[in-house]
Amino acid sequence: MLPQTDLPLRLFDDRAYPEYLGAQDEPWLRVLIAEMIRFEGRRRRELAERLAEPLPCHAHYFKRRAATRVLFRLWGRGQVATAGPGGSANRLRPCDVRAALFGAAATSLASPPDITAEVAERLLLTTDALAAMLFSDLPAEREVRAPENIPSAAEVALHTNLAIAQAVVMRASHVAIEVEGGLRPIVRLAKLRGLLCNVHVATPATGALARLDISGPFSLFRHTLVYGRALAELLPHLAWCARFQLSAVARLRGRLAHVSMESGDPIFPASQPALFDSRLEERFAADVGRLAPDWDVLREPTPLEAGTSLIFPDFLVRHRIHPERQALVEIVGFWTPEYLAEKLARLRQAKLPAFVLCIDEDRACAPADLPCGTPVITFRRRVDAAAVMREIERLTRGG
Repeated sequence: MLPQTDLPLRLFDDRAYPEYLGAQDEPWLRVLIAEMIRFEGRRRRELAERLAEPLPCHAHYFKRRAATRVLFRLWGRGQVATAGPGGSANRLRPCDVRAALFGAAATSLASPPDITAEVAERLLLTTDALAAMLFSDLPAEREVRAPENIPSAAEVALHTNLAIAQAVVMRASHVAIEVEGGLRPIVRLAKLRGLLCNVHVATPATGALARLDISGPFSLFRHTLVYGRALAELLPHLAWCARFQLSAVARLRGRLAHVSMESGDPIFPASQPALFDSRLEERFAADVGRLAPDWDVLREPTPLEAGTSLIFPDFLVRHRIHPERQALVEIVGFWTPEYLAEKLARLRQAKLPAFVLCIDEDRACAPADLPCGTPVITFRRRVDAAAVMREIERLTRGG
């Protein structure tokens, strides 16, 4: 986590505004990256001493400090030197060298150079190699090792922006996230990481989005670093949602401040998630896009309340010009009978808006099993997108 002293922020009254890195920062970022590369193989302590000195070009003080910490993290912890004959299991570690040298120094009356030479000979090392290994496992004494793929200045800027945003969220007392599209993976990750969150279902009539209210680490009895890291882990995954708005109250520089983040903020995203759970869903989305170019297909939209649980429909199909014309689509494909029975039972409990249910013909559901008044499209191997769009047109005709 970036310390508060390294956060490029502007504080006005009760609001905080992160100062993200952009294209204007790339010239000095390239210089910074070149310095990291130039110190390849030298001690991280030496690199840290160099980067504490001025660069040959102007750089924003706090942005540079944040980027330097991020680059040290991208460059890893460095390599611990080992030496000696035989395989890796027989190679000497720095702690072995220290034990041999300090043990000999405690029992020998010889001079330090003679003790060093005697221990080096016994360990089959040169005195220079012994000196180089002695403390090489300490973070500052490890060798600088570049990552396999050197990041560009633009990538370093995005990584730094993500670190800035995460450092803010990790100091939050409360976080609210409004999300459209891709909500289910966010909820799943929040639950997996043990975050205390409540999901509020959206109200399409008012244009409100689904909202996650999450307790921040600074609202807990103990401000746990683990909880803060789990909360910060959500940020790069939000970048893949169709739209999000994050609002937080965080303790920054000794006071509480409101801070906002939203879609389009230049933060480094997580690895791209799989857009579809199956080839069946992927083909359906492609077919709708081809048959109905005026309609948007949104993956994993707003959840529906079903008793004490939530249902996440597969798609929201929404007219681009008249967004009030929209319908949810759920595709029930190759699932077990038990899964289908549970799915249908939950759908019967839910207050369904315009909703189209697509069921594999092999599932052969009885009419009593289906949600009352819900159009059902049966399919085999491929969902009939044209039939689905006819039902959506019928359900949404007249707004």
